[in-house]
Amino acid sequence: MIDNTERVSLKFLIYSSSEWPVSWLLLASFTSGVIVGYGFSFFSSLKNEKPIVPSERDDYSKMLQLNVTTLTDLCHLYIPDMISQGGGGIINVGSVASLSPIPYASVYSSSKAYVLMFSEAIRYEYQDKGVKVMALLPGGTESEFASIATEKSEKLTKRYREREGSAVGGAMQTSQEVAIECLDAFEKNKQYILCGGRNRFLYNLTKFMSRQRVLEMTGKIFKKVAG
Repeated sequence: MIDNTERVSLKFLIYSSSEWPVSWLLLASFTSGVIVGYGFSFFSSLKNEKPIVPSERDDYSKMLQLNVTTLTDLCHLYIPDMISQGGGGIINVGSVASLSPIPYASVYSSSKAYVLMFSEAIRYEYQDKGVKVMALLPGGTESEFASIATEKSEKLTKRYREREGSAVGGAMQTSQEVAIECLDAFEKNKQYILCGGRNRFLYNLTKFMSRQRVLEMTGKIFKKVAG
C-alpha cells in the first residue's frame, strides 16, 4: 500500500488538468515519469431537448481534443522513448463515466469510454516492452472541477451546491484519497482502478442489470440534473 510519504520511480508528464488537486498530489508522488491525462467538464453537454449552438460545439470540440486526440498523441509520442529506456508507465485518467453511456452527458461519457478502451488496448500492445498502462476512473472528487464545470450555468451551479454532500450526491473522495488509490493500483500493475468503495459497489450492481436497464436508470438520474 502506498501512502502519501512514499515515492515511486516512474516517468511523468501531467497535462491539461482541470482537477488540479489530484494532479499535484500525483506529481508529488513521483520522482520521474508517468503520463497522466485529465478530463474536461461534462456539464457543458447537459442540454435537455435543445439544439446544439455554436458555443456548445466549441466546448465539445475542446473536450474531444483533450480527452481523445491529445491523450492519444501524448501516449504515442512518449512510448517510444519509454521503450528505448527500458520501460515506463502511463496513467490515463478516465472517469466512472467511462463504464456506461450517460444521457445528457453523452459527449463526455463517450470520450471517457475512449480513454478506458484505448488504455486497455495499448496496455496489451506494449506489455512485453516494459511499459505499464493503467486507466484511473475516479468518481466525484473534492476539487474545483465541479465549480468550473458548472460556471456557464447559474442553474447547474445552484443544483450542484444543493446536491453537494447530500444523501443523493453522496460523500466525495478527497484528491489525496484518489491519488493514493491510484498509486497503490499502479504499483500492483492493475489494468484500471475504479476509485471509491461506493462507486465499486454501484458498478458491481449494474452487472446484474441489462444495458437497457442501466441506460434507463442513468438517464433518469441525469435528466434531473440537466433539468
